Amino acid sequence: HLEGKTERQKCDLLDVRFLVRLKVTVDGENIGAKIHVFDDRINENLPELMYDDKLTDYGTKMDEIAVHTAKALGYDLAQGHLDKIARRGTDRLKAYSYYLEGTKIFEEMTDHAGRLAAIEKLNQAIEIDPGYALAHWGLGNVYENLYFDPASKNDPAILEEMYNHFNRASELDPAFAETNLGLGWYWFNKGDNWSAFRSFRKALELEPDGYIVNRDSGAFLMSIGLYKQAIPFFERAVKLSPRDPLPLAQIAQSWYYLGYFRKALRYAEKALDLKKDSRDVIGIYTGLLTLTGRLDEAEKAISNLQMIYEADKFAKDPEIADRRKRALAFLRESVTAMRAGRGTPHVFKTGGPRPTPPGAYLYLALGMKDEALGCIKAGIDRGFWNGMYYFSYPSIVKNPLLKELRGDPRFQDILKTQKDLYEKALKPFEKL
Repeated sequence: HLEGKTERQKCDLLDVRFLVRLKVTVDGENIGAKIHVFDDRINENLPELMYDDKLTDYGTKMDEIAVHTAKALGYDLAQGHLDKIARRGTDRLKAYSYYLEGTKIFEEMTDHAGRLAAIEKLNQAIEIDPGYALAHWGLGNVYENLYFDPASKNDPAILEEMYNHFNRASELDPAFAETNLGLGWYWFNKGDNWSAFRSFRKALELEPDGYIVNRDSGAFLMSIGLYKQAIPFFERAVKLSPRDPLPLAQIAQSWYYLGYFRKALRYAEKALDLKKDSRDVIGIYTGLLTLTGRLDEAEKAISNLQMIYEADKFAKDPEIADRRKRALAFLRESVTAMRAGRGTPHVFKTGGPRPTPPGAYLYLALGMKDEALGCIKAGIDRGFWNGMYYFSYPSIVKNPLLKELRGDPRFQDILKTQKDLYEKALKPFEKL
């Protein structure tokens, strides 16, 4: 979103004072750097900073360049901070180069082949420097994504590779908070929420003001159904990175699942202001528009989602294309059902709502109480599904959208069962 913007516009979008562009060149035994700095406060480019020296230790030289730049801007970098970064870095220039190549491939190519190519580059970095904590951490991230790749079919061996690299990175640098996040997600995917909880809490102890630490800690709580407890972590993540739409979308989803549409819509709109082509956010937004009766807007959102799907490079994959076609058909049928009038039962030709909170809400909006109860029960019976546990006790006991179910003995039985599960298995995690 920065392409074509002026320096001042970029600073405004990123909410920063300085823009720093660094170009490092290595020529034989010499290392040089040109540092270009724009200062938004005075709306000017500062005089170009130069750095030239003999190349002895690459990592040390990079620290010197960072200190050199910071001092020119009136800041001092503490040695402790530099030492912390150095522990997870490498002095081997070629290893660093492979690490950059691997992370770039991973960021730009989100298909199966891209993940495998990223793994190859990061493995080359580790072959050169086995003690390169950042490269092990990077491999852990790629293997985590690979595990959820449809082509991998949740191969347990991939999950173990994820663990091996996150654990090795943590051993190499015990103060590396993000490695504990990776281990937390490993344990979560293994179904061991207590070990996951301990890993996320350790990450928070190491870096309580870290953006990724707060975002992922919130995501863990949201995934186990503690939506209200997750929101403060997401709000801190928004303050730490105000231009990232992800935590805004996560807040929207949390309020959505708690049954507060107005709050959810406000955050979904903020997320879309930052990233208008986010498929996940548009999906949340469309559901909210449909359930609140803003049906013309919902149809426009569905058309927008279809255009995004068609422009996507994976649109030609038959399996993905079919799944998206069915999703769009269901969204359109939901709007049609709501147009028939709230409280009017509907026979879904596209398979009906999934056993998730939005599915139960849609059934209730159409006056289909028995189907809503069946949806809730099916979601609970599935347990861990689609990356989450749905219908936790805190999310349904005071949910304003489920109030018409409270007098039903079947719902009372669900509440009792979920309360017992909450007190035994979830309540301790509220102290994250």
